[in-house]
Amino acid sequence: MNNIRNKLKNLSNNRLIDVVKNYRQYGYPEEYRILAIDILNNRGVDEMTLKLRGQFDNQIYREAQDSYNSFRRNSRIAFILYLVSIFFLLILPFFLDDLFSTLLILLCCLGYLTFIILSFINQSNFYKSIGKNQMAENPILFLLLGMPLYFLVYFYVKRKMTDQLKIIE
Repeated sequence: MNNIRNKLKNLSNNRLIDVVKNYRQYGYPEEYRILAIDILNNRGVDEMTLKLRGQFDNQIYREAQDSYNSFRRNSRIAFILYLVSIFFLLILPFFLDDLFSTLLILLCCLGYLTFIILSFINQSNFYKSIGKNQMAENPILFLLLGMPLYFLVYFYVKRKMTDQLKIIE
């Protein structure tokens, strides 16, 4: 830890402030941030000053990260329900009676639709938080293409959002 403290001491105040504000983006642990705050405190830049200047926390990144995490959770559930629905559509009608299999398929499809809509809302919130209006203008197209091709759309959108998250300032 002393080695890290010495490295941080060699940084300018602006770089230390950047570490305090963007430590999550850089993949630094919370300890780096605490050390940077301590060093800045010793140099006469206190925590309250950082907060008043808006340099204590990267609010945009935090909001985007929250939306991204919600998107990943909801889209993962939607993806699983998508696969289960496809499986049930192909297999269940041959093994179960019509009413039960129809109800099970309908339940899975409704769950899938619910979670794909939730993931779309999370995706829209993500792009709003970073100042881009990526998918908000075309939800109908997203749903129409996203439903039958969800196995492709899921991985593409997730990768694109991950890339966008990395470049937030």
